[in-house]
Amino acid sequence: MISNPVHSDDDMRRQRLNQGAFEKRDHWVKWRGERCGWKAFFIVLFCLQLSSMAGDVADEHAWRVWLDPKSMHAAASTPIGGAKRTLIAGGYRGEDDLMAFSKEEFASLNLEWDGFVAKARTNCASDLALLKPHYVRNRKKVIVYAELTSDQPVVASAVLAPKFLDLFADTLGPKVLVVVPNQFTAYVFPALVSDYQDYEPMVRQAFGATAHPVSMEVLEFSAEGIKAVGIYGS
Repeated sequence: MISNPVHSDDDMRRQRLNQGAFEKRDHWVKWRGERCGWKAFFIVLFCLQLSSMAGDVADEHAWRVWLDPKSMHAAASTPIGGAKRTLIAGGYRGEDDLMAFSKEEFASLNLEWDGFVAKARTNCASDLALLKPHYVRNRKKVIVYAELTSDQPVVASAVLAPKFLDLFADTLGPKVLVVVPNQFTAYVFPALVSDYQDYEPMVRQAFGATAHPVSMEVLEFSAEGIKAVGIYGS
């Protein structure tokens, strides 16, 4: 029996075409599968991030209040008497930052502002515990101011801890002047016999030193509360 060479070639041609089509389709399916896999991965990652953020908002131990520039327009905040550039913001401490609440986030707590502040200030005590004042003295060995610094953005919240004044009662007195140029730095001066005005260059430099500036406003802290008494560069 003699085979027909035309039919034989045609059979082989069809086989190659079919095989090529299958390979192309298989490649497309794999590519599409990989693409869908990456898409699913990013969706899951995004959901985990949202879940983590929601957890931080709901975690009472993460709640904080801190000194914040008015220009940031924190949704959950309260003014400071006489202050033009500084307010008290409410939010939570994230992994590397202080995160201000949105209106929706604060509303989800179902708390009045005063109730939230009480809980948040208690948490600020843990930030204050991380700090140790560095006292600067003049030629007569008299303390002229104390400096609080940290490599974490906790100084702006630490100054609102309930026992902040107690830290300086024996050195600077029961009433102090505080300026927080950035979230990592605070300068504390005695309210009496203070020459805090002379330190504007130091404060101005600290104000521009980080990506988290706060204010060059001088605040008086006392048993009666907090109020603004001056501002550098005015």
